[in-house]
Amino acid sequence: MRTDRDIIIRTDEKLLHLTSLPYTVQRTSGFDTVSVKHNTSQGYGQDGATLLGSSVNTRSLRIEGQIYATTNESMEALRLQLLNMFKPKIDILITQEFGGVKKTIIARASKTPKIDFSEVSVIQNYSVELVAMTPYWEDYETNIVEIADVVGGLHFPLQTPTCFGIKRASMIAVVTNESTDEIGMVIRFIAHGIVSNPGLLNIYTQEYIKVNCIMADGEVITVTTGDKKTVVQRINGADNNYIGHIDLIGGGYTFLTLAPGDNTFRMMADAGESMLETQISYKNRYAGV
Repeated sequence: MRTDRDIIIRTDEKLLHLTSLPYTVQRTSGFDTVSVKHNTSQGYGQDGATLLGSSVNTRSLRIEGQIYATTNESMEALRLQLLNMFKPKIDILITQEFGGVKKTIIARASKTPKIDFSEVSVIQNYSVELVAMTPYWEDYETNIVEIADVVGGLHFPLQTPTCFGIKRASMIAVVTNESTDEIGMVIRFIAHGIVSNPGLLNIYTQEYIKVNCIMADGEVITVTTGDKKTVVQRINGADNNYIGHIDLIGGGYTFLTLAPGDNTFRMMADAGESMLETQISYKNRYAGV
């Protein structure tokens, strides 16, 4: 058992440290590798094959460990706790920390836990098999890059308390994707006054995303790219589907993604640009841990 490795299982309601007594993890598989499918074609007499495309398969994971208890009653309670953590048809967030680095993946049980009696009555062996539909591990913490945000300034106690913010001059930010492939991101447009048609431009590819609307002070528009493409307006505490406001005219429109390496973006607006704050948040993806 590796005592410097921490594996935590979390559902919407519960959390369980599998590497903390009375549970232990003896071995894992599928944490470090995932299979890749290459689609090819081969013509008559052709040496080798022509690559048509590649895709990463779902990730199969297996965890094997032991349960320690001093009485039959406590052992049964621990067994039930483990079974309840790996119920069928629920998402399970697996977090691994090793060497001070945390990564997460979402999986579901492909087989509910198998629990065997061992030769020592106070120890029982368990194993569980899972499958991750999205096969990549992700950063535990979300990376956030802010563009032209308003920072705190002076506060004067006039007839009503008045706060003056300071607008950062840079409208450009570099976002570094440490993944081996392109990933999605979350773009938040935050209005600190009246803003017309906010957007984000990739300076080098000239691709952009733009939302056709007039934003009021305090309004937030959140654009999610990648696998799940959504646009949500939040104003006065209410959320509204805003995907119909995406600007489809101009030839450069796309739900922007982050290519591996450095990505340089410029925030933009047709009017009120100095009142616009833009945030980009994302998590790097990894093929293994």
